[in-house]
Amino acid sequence: MGACTYPIDHILDPAMEKARACLQALQFAEDLGFRWILVEEDTLTIIRKIKSTKEDKSVIGMVIRASKDKAETFEEIEFRYIPREVNAAFHGLAQKGKRFE
Repeated sequence: MGACTYPIDHILDPAMEKARACLQALQFAEDLGFRWILVEEDTLTIIRKIKSTKEDKSVIGMVIRASKDKAETFEEIEFRYIPREVNAAFHGLAQKGKRFE
């Protein structure tokens, strides 16, 4: 299991922020040498876009494509939606991360 915080500056669109955080999580898992991972996300739109076989032409499409490419480097990967109310650990980490540069 792993967790981290990274600053994501100058992003005005919440969907882009979530997409970038998902891509950063994949990079983090790869850097730690994980081969089998479960990515939990509380934004259903991001999960659906990453799982979709269709090309995403939205504003976050390039980040979604990068996440899909990164996902292919893992032996096993699962993207799972979890409701925000259930994901207290994520929100605690996000709040703590906001205090650092």
